[in-house]
Parts: sequence; structure tokens; C-alpha cells
Amino acid sequence: MARSTNAPHRESMIAGWLADAKAAFAAARRRRAERAELSHLPAGDRDRILHDLGEPPGDISFVSRAQPCAATLMAGMMKFVGVDPRDAEAQGLVLRDLQRTCAECREWRRCRYWQAGEIKDDPRDFCLNTPTFDALKHEKVQASARG
Repeated sequence: MARSTNAPHRESMIAGWLADAKAAFAAARRRRAERAELSHLPAGDRDRILHDLGEPPGDISFVSRAQPCAATLMAGMMKFVGVDPRDAEAQGLVLRDLQRTCAECREWRRCRYWQAGEIKDDPRDFCLNTPTFDALKHEKVQASARG
């Protein structure tokens, strides 16, 4: 039986889906372990950690919402839009807001495919952090102009 010319593409798609599933299961296990670790901490320690992360005391649900590879995707997006991570760090809570927005993003797959060059969308159409990235770039330009 002759092999279809679409077979390599189909096999590539299946391999991608399997890799996605494997990553999702690994991320779910990691999140479950992180939730368990947080839930077993003394309340004061847990609340201090949550406060540092910008989350309400006693609420560890954010761990469930975190997307796999959010830090890698955010770093790639920052590089694309021309934002130096050190500029975000200098703004303090801005970096935490960027991290939380990225970790809770529902478009992480689209972001990953875009960064891999598999889709040609404009990231400003799907990345909720782009207004903050733009503001950071604007602030840096203004700071340079002031001397």
C-alpha cells in the first residue's frame, strides 16, 4: 500500500499533540506537588509567600491556573517586543504582574506556536502583556531622553 503524501505532516501533528499531552501531564503533576507543598506550610509562612506573589492570603488556587513554560514564553515575548527583563524588574510589582498574567494566560499554546514560527499572528492580537511591554519601552525611551 502506498503511503500518503500527507503522512509525514500527520505524523508530525500527532507527535506535536503527544508532546503537548506529555507536557500538560507533567505540568499538572508539578502543580499538584506545589499545591500540596504550599498547603502543608504553616499558615503564616504560606501567607507570606502568597503575599510576595501578589495573591490573597490562604488562596493557593493560582497554582492550578499556572501555565506550563510560562517563564520561557514570557522571556521569548519580551525579547521579541524589545523589552529588557531588567527594566521590568526595576519596576518591582510590574514584573510580578507580567509573570502572573503570563502564567494565567489561556493563549499559551498560540504563543508557543508563534514563537516556534508555526503561526504568523501578530502577538499584540493575543498577548495580554503587550500593553505593559509597550509602556516599559516608552518609559525607557523617556528616561534616555531625560539623560
